[in-house]
Amino acid sequence: MWLGRANTGGDAEVWVPDVKVLATGDTVVSPIPFAFGSYMSEWPDVLQKMMDLHPTVIVPGHGPVMHDDSYMRTLQAICREIVAEVRASDANHATVEELRKKLKLDEYMTQLYGDNKRKKSEFLGTFVEPGLDRALQEAKGQLKPEGMDE
Repeated sequence: MWLGRANTGGDAEVWVPDVKVLATGDTVVSPIPFAFGSYMSEWPDVLQKMMDLHPTVIVPGHGPVMHDDSYMRTLQAICREIVAEVRASDANHATVEELRKKLKLDEYMTQLYGDNKRKKSEFLGTFVEPGLDRALQEAKGQLKPEGMDE
């Protein structure tokens, strides 16, 4: 099924209702999600639709099988924080670097990665920074097609 744009415009999920198994594709990737070409303001809504199915088994696009939605809730909250920070800024004059310095994600990163500095760094480089860039593009009304961020 297609629940909307999240990691990409063509994310597809597979739902097996009789056994409550959800395969998320790259909408959910663990332990390090990525946000290149993503739709940051829409992603939380897609995650909510997935959680509203009340799956008992969640098969992410990458990473271990999950048995509750706690990771999805954290990912949803981070997406919302990124979008909120961009919306609170002057998008026409803000840079990704400036926004990243203002963004407060330490609690989430500790929750996800503990004291692992490598994973935190990877998370910043593959999710937060490209997510901020995509949210800025959206705020400016200049969202580039997927794969055209370079």
